[in-house]
Amino acid sequence: MIRLRSLLVFILASALLGVVAYAIYEVESRAIVSVRVAGTLSYTSEAQLEAVVDGHLSASLYRVNVDAIRDATLSLPWVKDTSVRRVWPDSLHLAVVEREPVARWTRGGLIESTGEVFFPGSTSAFSHLPLLEGPPGTNALMLEKLRDLQAPMRPAGWEITRLVLNRRGSWFAELNNQVVLMLGQQSDHKVVQNFIDAFDTVLASRAVDLVQADLRYTNGFSVRWKFAKAAETQLDVKGEGGQG
Repeated sequence: MIRLRSLLVFILASALLGVVAYAIYEVESRAIVSVRVAGTLSYTSEAQLEAVVDGHLSASLYRVNVDAIRDATLSLPWVKDTSVRRVWPDSLHLAVVEREPVARWTRGGLIESTGEVFFPGSTSAFSHLPLLEGPPGTNALMLEKLRDLQAPMRPAGWEITRLVLNRRGSWFAELNNQVVLMLGQQSDHKVVQNFIDAFDTVLASRAVDLVQADLRYTNGFSVRWKFAKAAETQLDVKGEGGQG
């Protein structure tokens, strides 16, 4: 009787081990049947995602390298971040976050709100964004400067369409009304605000004739007019001054 019981226990244990082994085999060998993508895709197609992910899907759902899949999606220029997770029994889910450009960069780049530059291959659809031109590595600095200078301009309806930082550290800005501001090396939003205040007081009547404003003066600025580029008007920050 004892031997019979032992035999039954052995048979049951073997059967249980067989079931567990089969279940483990089934889990480990389960093929990936579908890949689902979540997130708003404005610039990245599902076909592009499939192309970079496809080479990693030959492994089973259990053994698939989710980190490698994430890295593969991050190789696409518009993909900022991706989370990858297994969904049993046979699906892989990708949650994709795309980049959001706020400015253009030289040499065909775009700049995110974080100041990071990326190169999508074409920027033709983003000509409405301000263009920043500066030495390599100054993209974050220039975006910060753009925001600083733009703040006092918006109430007046002015927008910076192009901001330049040359190798000598001088700033230049082109506005949506075609006016060029020469800002120098130490300019900030206060300098721009002083100019706008003086402009509204003294120069508004000739706004359409204004070509350039030089804000590099300590206590004022000079302006250059259309059709009379040799003639300038220099004013102090209170809007008082004479013809130069």
